[in-house]
Amino acid sequence: FKVFTLAAALNSGKIRPSEEIFCENGRMEMFDVVIHDDHRDGWLNVTECLKRSSNICFAKIASRLSKERFYYYIRRFGFGERTHVMLPSEASGMLTHYKKWYDVDAATIAFGQGIGVTGLQMATGLAAIANGGNLMQPLLVKSVRDPDGGAIRQSGPEIKRRVISRYTARLVADMMTSVTEPGGTGEQ
Repeated sequence: FKVFTLAAALNSGKIRPSEEIFCENGRMEMFDVVIHDDHRDGWLNVTECLKRSSNICFAKIASRLSKERFYYYIRRFGFGERTHVMLPSEASGMLTHYKKWYDVDAATIAFGQGIGVTGLQMATGLAAIANGGNLMQPLLVKSVRDPDGGAIRQSGPEIKRRVISRYTARLVADMMTSVTEPGGTGEQ
């Protein structure tokens, strides 16, 4: 979920890609809650924060956004609502309205706790980054055909909305590759 927090902060101009954030050596108290990282990092630039998957850094990044603005981006990425694919009983996930958030909620949501998402929502949100900032309507069935091969119904790509700028999408996508590089949390 950290990539969505990063995209929101970059797109809002609340953080710069070259900026460094202090990771508190792996332990930080915030609103009477202790946030931990698996690593005891000090200063990291924004890409390194993602590469090292720092909960602390992303809590700090989210704190630069108002609760309302952060919630706006979370919703724009499609979280907290059904995707409207043609499947029965699709879940909307779990996202409490920002007016009901406790002080610590934005911080924990920033790194993926305190929010419930479906696999399809996650894939659709990540695809928005890959699609230059456009959130697409998920497509499970391209066409339905009759016994003779004629199309009964056709579906194609459909943009639901622009979530972030093309520039921000490219920047975040480039930063995401760092996770798989040496020292990253997704290194093979």
